[in-house]
Amino acid sequence: MDVIVQKGLHENETGAACELVDRISEKHPVIIMADRGYENYNLFAHIEERLFDYVVRVRDYDNSCMVSGLNLPKTVEYDITKRVVLTRHFSGPAAINTEKYKYLSKKSRFDYIENSKSPDYEITIRFVRFLLDDNTYEVIATSLPEEIFSMEDLKEIYHRHMGNRNWLQRIEIYSWIVSISF
Repeated sequence: MDVIVQKGLHENETGAACELVDRISEKHPVIIMADRGYENYNLFAHIEERLFDYVVRVRDYDNSCMVSGLNLPKTVEYDITKRVVLTRHFSGPAAINTEKYKYLSKKSRFDYIENSKSPDYEITIRFVRFLLDDNTYEVIATSLPEEIFSMEDLKEIYHRHMGNRNWLQRIEIYSWIVSISF
């Protein structure tokens, strides 16, 4: 097990996740799973640079989420792969084709583009939206290929991940209750 402890003012969970990915000693195949809040191009690039794969829950259709601006269908379910070009250039092709190009400001951390003189970075992300048993929808961003992992396979991965997440949350709540009881 590997951990990173950060001080309050310098907290950056996504940056810590990138560092943890870079420190993994195993060789591929490795699948990194993460929840909402980790939908981040920098993290996806760190994972792919290590030749690992990822399955990350992403927010569904609000202006601040990764899927906004990608022109994904508003249909019930979909399984679509998008090629996205990340750039520090605000003009040229990035200004014309905003569906394909994602502009990253100087303040946006992206470790594979140093500055506006650096070449763009291309990443391919598969977005899968599926219906859950409670009639809500979930969106997954993944690098797993459709030929090997179907939408049904991703639903199964999602259910296993959420089962583990719920189990860990119950342990955390129990630990918190025990710690304030004494």
